[in-house]
Amino acid sequence: MWSLTLRFFFLFSCAVYRIYTSIFFHGSLLHVLFNMLALVPLGSELERIMGSIRLAYLIILLATTNAIFHLFIALLVAHNPFHPYQYLLDECAIGFSGILFSMIVIETSLSGVQSRRLVLIYLFLL
Repeated sequence: MWSLTLRFFFLFSCAVYRIYTSIFFHGSLLHVLFNMLALVPLGSELERIMGSIRLAYLIILLATTNAIFHLFIALLVAHNPFHPYQYLLDECAIGFSGILFSMIVIETSLSGVQSRRLVLIYLFLL
């Protein structure tokens, strides 16, 4: 139990920068390209609706909540009593995709559209 507490203390005292730097790292150039192709129209629409400052706050909030959610899932899987995967606590998420999917949900709810039919085509055709 103490090692888990020390790991949390180390994570939150020394490596908080990982929450925000992980959104800038990507797996490949194609990953960056598709994220930016989705961000340009989606971000411009949300910026028109919300404004620049509120959109910047939203992106920071989404980056924080996505990182905490990723950490929570990694803790659940790493401490699975049937088949633990301890190496997952040393891994981090990369890319902007989690924030983009959250922005799609927010844009859908703000625009009044009841549903999106094909999310993947929506991402690549915008």
